[in-house]
Amino acid sequence: MSFSITIPDGPVADFTATAGTAVTNFKRLLEESDNQPSAEAMESVQAAVAGLQTIIASGVVGTGTVSASISGHANPGHEPVQGWANDFLQVSIYCTSPAPTAAAQPGDSGPAGTAATDGAAVDAGGADSGRHQA
Repeated sequence: MSFSITIPDGPVADFTATAGTAVTNFKRLLEESDNQPSAEAMESVQAAVAGLQTIIASGVVGTGTVSASISGHANPGHEPVQGWANDFLQVSIYCTSPAPTAAAQPGDSGPAGTAATDGAAVDAGGADSGRHQA
């Protein structure tokens, strides 16, 4: 059985719930079309969600918002079947919005060669040339 699930954009803190809803919707859509997700496909999906949770817990995608996708194919018994694709599992996770950072305060140093003034960085000469950095 081939499958594809999109886990929509949401806060990192809500990922487990968002992923659970996406998996539930995947199963429901199959059932509504008189199909049942195979046990092997669901094993693969659950392994993918667990892997994504591990990635999120590691902090490598930050603490903002993320979306993810899971796709793959799982044969009966995870054994090759003539004429079908071999088992595979692909996961992708996207940081869609980094967590907000604290705003620069007057007197804070900005990037190299700049000084922050009223929360905006100006060029090294101190003259506001209109080239503000966020």
